[in-house]
Amino acid sequence: MYLQIVKRQALLEEAREFFGYEVSHRDAKFQQMIEWKEEQEKKERKLRRKHVKQNLLATQVAKLTANYSASQS
Repeated sequence: MYLQIVKRQALLEEAREFFGYEVSHRDAKFQQMIEWKEEQEKKERKLRRKHVKQNLLATQVAKLTANYSASQS
């Protein structure tokens, strides 16, 4: 419960900085900002997962190439 209050206060502070004035947690603008922020975080997580997959694939290709080169020598 305490963490939710702290998180809400942090979000309200962020909204105040974003809009330039105090915003209620019940205000539609605050709700829109929260939705926008969640959407941005979702995009960021998706991009991170994509980079992890690409790095894993590149590592696997490099290992296969090294093994193939070693077996050809």
